[in-house]
Amino acid sequence: MLAQFIARQLRNPSGVFGRHVMTRMLNTGNRELIDSTLEALRLEPNDTLLDIGFGGGYALMRAFELAADLQAFGIDRSPETVLYAHGYCRTRVLEGRLRLLVSDVERLPFRSGLFTKIVTTNTLYFWAAPEIALAAIRGVLAVGGRIALGYSGAQKMQEYPALTQHGFQAYDPERVAELLEAAEFAEVHTDMLHGKRTTGDYVTTAVRTG
Repeated sequence: MLAQFIARQLRNPSGVFGRHVMTRMLNTGNRELIDSTLEALRLEPNDTLLDIGFGGGYALMRAFELAADLQAFGIDRSPETVLYAHGYCRTRVLEGRLRLLVSDVERLPFRSGLFTKIVTTNTLYFWAAPEIALAAIRGVLAVGGRIALGYSGAQKMQEYPALTQHGFQAYDPERVAELLEAAEFAEVHTDMLHGKRTTGDYVTTAVRTG
């Protein structure tokens, strides 16, 4: 079934299709949401950024345009996307300013407080245990550090039932805020987006204060 196949690829790009087709689709289809999410993240010079579930790598390359002296890491559960992004982000990798790793959000392989900014776009639906994931994220975010999550709301997800019935967990911004506050994040704020492709999407930001 095509919808089931695409849903599986969105969750975890694999094989030739995942590496050479889905990665490009993610870069193109998510661009407007990624731009809005990075804007809300408020990148600054000398930030250390983590992109969780970077897909095709567009967010990472865009981040370098916004913050010239950035140091960045990206994790993705898919080895295929990591291979693709090593080519897509080749210049930054060779400069030693970007590292790309295969990892899961619940088991982040980084020291405590390493990152000043963390971003993730269209990944929340696939987290098996969001409470554990957010605890792991908080652990690697520095005090005063900021996280931005970009995602489609539950109502928008309902417009694509053939796709989203396969392994997607829908979220309203209220639920996202509850999860962040339960994980001891502060200053939780959500913006509703109204772009050409982002109507029904949200960006929720929060800060680690202690």
